[in-house]
Amino acid sequence: MGISKKSYKLILLLIFFSTVNLSSQSKYDVVYKVNILGNKRIEKDAIYPYISTKPGDIFDINKIRKDVKNIYRMGYFENVLVNYHKLKKGVEITFIVVEKPYIGFINFKGIKKLKKSKITKELKVKPFTVLNEELLKKDIQKIIDIYQENGFYNVKVKYKISKPVHNRVTIDIIINEGIKSKVKKVKFVGNKHIKSSKIQKHIFTRPYNFLLSWVTGTGYLKKSELEKDVKRIENLYYTEGYVRAKVFDPVVKILKGGKYLTVTFKIEEGKRYKFSDIKIIDKNLDNITRKKLLRNLQCKKGDFFNNKKIHDDIQYLTDAYGDMGYAFADINPITRINDDNLTVSVAFKVERGNLFKFREIHISGNTYTRDKVIRRNLRIYEQDKYTVTGLKRSRVLLKRTGYFSEVDITTKKVSNNEIDANVKVKEQQTGSFTIGGGYSSSNNFIFTGSLAKNNLFGKGYNANFYVNFSSSYSRYNILFEDPAFLDTKISSSYNLYSIDTEYDSYDTLSKGFSIGFGAPFNDFSGWKMQYYWEKVKVYNVSEDAAEYIKDEEGTRSSGGFVLSLSKNTTDDYYYPTKGVIQSFTLNVANSIFGGDENFYKLIGESRWFKKIKNKIVFTFRLRLGYIDSFNGDEIPSWEKFYVGGVKTLRGFKFGKAGPRDEVGDVKGADKEIITNTEIRFPILEELGVRGVIFYDMGKGYDEGEFDLDLRKSVGAGISWRSPFGPVVVYWGLNLSPKSDEKSSIFHFSMGKTF
Repeated sequence: MGISKKSYKLILLLIFFSTVNLSSQSKYDVVYKVNILGNKRIEKDAIYPYISTKPGDIFDINKIRKDVKNIYRMGYFENVLVNYHKLKKGVEITFIVVEKPYIGFINFKGIKKLKKSKITKELKVKPFTVLNEELLKKDIQKIIDIYQENGFYNVKVKYKISKPVHNRVTIDIIINEGIKSKVKKVKFVGNKHIKSSKIQKHIFTRPYNFLLSWVTGTGYLKKSELEKDVKRIENLYYTEGYVRAKVFDPVVKILKGGKYLTVTFKIEEGKRYKFSDIKIIDKNLDNITRKKLLRNLQCKKGDFFNNKKIHDDIQYLTDAYGDMGYAFADINPITRINDDNLTVSVAFKVERGNLFKFREIHISGNTYTRDKVIRRNLRIYEQDKYTVTGLKRSRVLLKRTGYFSEVDITTKKVSNNEIDANVKVKEQQTGSFTIGGGYSSSNNFIFTGSLAKNNLFGKGYNANFYVNFSSSYSRYNILFEDPAFLDTKISSSYNLYSIDTEYDSYDTLSKGFSIGFGAPFNDFSGWKMQYYWEKVKVYNVSEDAAEYIKDEEGTRSSGGFVLSLSKNTTDDYYYPTKGVIQSFTLNVANSIFGGDENFYKLIGESRWFKKIKNKIVFTFRLRLGYIDSFNGDEIPSWEKFYVGGVKTLRGFKFGKAGPRDEVGDVKGADKEIITNTEIRFPILEELGVRGVIFYDMGKGYDEGEFDLDLRKSVGAGISWRSPFGPVVVYWGLNLSPKSDEKSSIFHFSMGKTF
């Protein structure tokens, strides 16, 4: 291939004469010139770097032999020959190369079930390059790997190279895809102390499931995941204390011509080990700090060895030293296994590095939000000590404002003891014009609209104008909040409202205002005290209304204070994935505050968020409420609890999960209990579409009543943070509807964001 017989004979003749000349060479002859002949497509400048023999060097036959090998290893030549010619000025050396043929075309045959581009983009061998058969063999294996990664485990691939024409060849790559192999069974052999079911949960490879595999992508064998599964199983054993555990390469058995596969993992568990001594090696650490750090470590003497605890403790110590100002502390765990008493000692060796402080804090990406709004949510400060906790907390607090879709805080070392922090934010829309619909307690469709702006003027103010009306209901509400009143840590709020509601047997009109102030206890909790006053008119009372409604006819006022305690440790304003939101509210109304009513109301609420897997989030909400009067006074019906509706029990109309009066109308409750259990998951995350499955339980109780026979509903919903506003749809199924209740109800709203 690549050179004519006549040329080859000429080369052999040159080599013969060069050998004859070589016999008369002196070992002290000087190399005069180095030539390259025979190259056509490969430039000489690409070959010369592989030749170590240079003009002016002492002639060295061993060195030249190495040069021949180096040129050959380039992979572009079938043969590399050398000729020596002695001249008066020295020895002229000529390297004669015989190029491999180049590739004209590559034909793929048999590709049906995968996209051709998915295969070709991974390959190194390309048309119009020199044929390298070793590289071609690697590409063939790469094609096999791609197919096996996509479930075609029984794929077969071969290649055929045509005879060269004008030193050019055509390559045919023939693929027999076979069928996509489903994993029929995953076996574990040798596991005595850890159940197979537990191991299965920790690995990717699992049997095909008709209902789930098309969603999860499991059930088909992926070679890369199979290799990782070996490490996953070993890591599971290490976290359970089996430090000598070994997992061998899995055995894959092909069944029914490749339609099904079985995968067998062979395991040698060994014995279970415990932690012995746990130490921190740092000669500059004082005893008080050392004891504190050791006390907070997860690794404890006498506990079973756990590899994950070691990794978690490394992170804990890294953060702890970071909070001391050591930004680049290196924590290296030194483990010693004692097979005699089945223990492992762990010594965390600390290399502190230098102490650092923040030099400057740079803020970028905020075109609307004022710098001071961002800075007041930071827990890192210029010329102050470096702190890891401060960096992490700053990001959480900025995300929780709801002003930014992305928050990225990075650091840059600028000297041996100074670091700059770069806070980069991406602002998101914080204003909204919302319209929506639902049903009132009198079964009428209602219209809802609101005009709201968080971060008003970029100063962090929150303003909201809310309107809600139908043929039987109207509500107007104006709210303004300043989270940093007069640039202090005190917040202030002002609210003005009017609510006109038409019920089956009466109407109410409420008008009032409130003013409040609050302050944080820390970054996650705070208090708020609010004074309110309102006037309520009960009118249009029908003759068949309940007696307590007739007694309320007329105009009454109430004034009082509301004390709220709250805690929020969530990681995001709109879509929390971890943390809790908790609140406790005490409302006290009394005539001494300027009204006619005398009662107190207690409401406690807690909501937990936990990421289950990937971006699937579990949430649970518990709400308890209680209201009672002073001196046995009647409690106004509009202050009571109404359980049922989109904010309490989905699948129920407003108040239908609470008590009824003597004529069958919804009656306010003196006590309430509500639980909402949800699983939230992304559907089209890039478009902001998320799904929810929920299970609601709850009930409202009349005076003197209480039981745990709660009303229940289940359902599903979709939320979409669309370009034209938030869209939410819930469908709730009443699990035990009464004769006057619908078995299912839709709740929905939609809006526009600006």
